[in-house]
Amino acid sequence: PIVATGLGEAAWRNRPSVRYRAQVDAALAAGQAARVSGQDLMALSGPDRSRHRARLWVAARQASADETPMCHHCWFKPKFCLCALFDRRLATGAPEIVICLHHTELFRGSNSAKILAAACLGARLQVFGGVDDGDRALVDAIARDPGQYLVLYPAKGAREASELRDEWRRRARAAGGGEEGAGPQATIVVVDGTWATVRNVVRQLPAATRFVRVRPPARSLFTSRSQGEAREAEGRV
Repeated sequence: PIVATGLGEAAWRNRPSVRYRAQVDAALAAGQAARVSGQDLMALSGPDRSRHRARLWVAARQASADETPMCHHCWFKPKFCLCALFDRRLATGAPEIVICLHHTELFRGSNSAKILAAACLGARLQVFGGVDDGDRALVDAIARDPGQYLVLYPAKGAREASELRDEWRRRARAAGGGEEGAGPQATIVVVDGTWATVRNVVRQLPAATRFVRVRPPARSLFTSRSQGEAREAEGRV
């Protein structure tokens, strides 16, 4: 597999699927620690209560998955497990991407962000919602250097992805390079969850956060749920 993917031995050992599984396992471990701690949820207040509630939620979902049973990493039943496929076709040449997965997406088989986190060389997973301290660290990093991050979310004032692409291409040409080197000059943060949970995550981001949106050139063909023209006009696809 090292030869097939073109990775060196060190890079193969630290491939996306390994990092992804480690992050998920850390979230599950935090949930189990909260479950056995015996801490009274009502005795806590503010952020401490929110964190403990999130961890207990993760522990409860893990217990339910164990009864099904369900794979702890791809969240499908064993006969449909995707984990063996994550390393077959690693996406290369991608920018650095942080997948902010809301903790309520854990063990949700329909979640597709896990595929990006586990199979893209430039991606890493961060479970959001207080399960660990990683989400706070990400918020602090954005606050220190907001110009280094682009959050994919159709917030008011969000830049169009196509505008940024054209801007990067102009810069590459001005620098004497080709358009093939005109990739994103920032870390892309993808916030994943339902619209309600994603809004909760976005509210925790610094005021100086830069947002980017994707406006589809044509009406979405995704028919599992109703999109609506207003949602599509806002980039909510």
